[in-house]
Amino acid sequence: RVLGPAALTAAGGFWAALVTSAVHRRLPRGRVNPQPRIVAARYGIALAVLLGLTAALAAVWFEGTTAGWALLTILVIVRPDLSDTRRRLGHRILGTVAGGLVAALLASVLPIRPVLLLVGAVCAALVIVFQFVTVTYAVYAFVLTLSVVLLSTPVASVAAVDAQRVAYTLAGALMIVIGSIVAMPLIRRRRPLP
Repeated sequence: RVLGPAALTAAGGFWAALVTSAVHRRLPRGRVNPQPRIVAARYGIALAVLLGLTAALAAVWFEGTTAGWALLTILVIVRPDLSDTRRRLGHRILGTVAGGLVAALLASVLPIRPVLLLVGAVCAALVIVFQFVTVTYAVYAFVLTLSVVLLSTPVASVAAVDAQRVAYTLAGALMIVIGSIVAMPLIRRRRPLP
């Protein structure tokens, strides 16, 4: 009973190490520009507060759902630079909503599981390709949403899971907007530390 899952885990780890080593060699090398301490501190605090509040809300009111998408939205959207956060937020909303609509449309027009799995697999491959090719974040979020929904959901449940993914992404976006509105007066009042 234990050997089967252990072998699958070991095989998955080996596969991940193999793919990582192959991809790592092709990634562009560049210097990372560190953020000033005050910016990094504010970013860390904002991220911790947003994630904590969202996780608490999800645990209390949305237990047993896919509310984790709200947390993921916060993690991938919030950046130290507010203008970058706003840009990514718009792209995430646009891509996720469009991907959700297309996934629901495909599932209603072509309710054939192998076809949906094939489309999902092609989208998953595109997500990997987009790591090496520059595309807007909206396109990336669109393809990622299609991939996740089509590969992980039975045909009869696509619309429900799709609606949850979009709703929780929008909930995460709303938490970011509220956090930004609350944080901006605090950030403007504080002088940068020397």
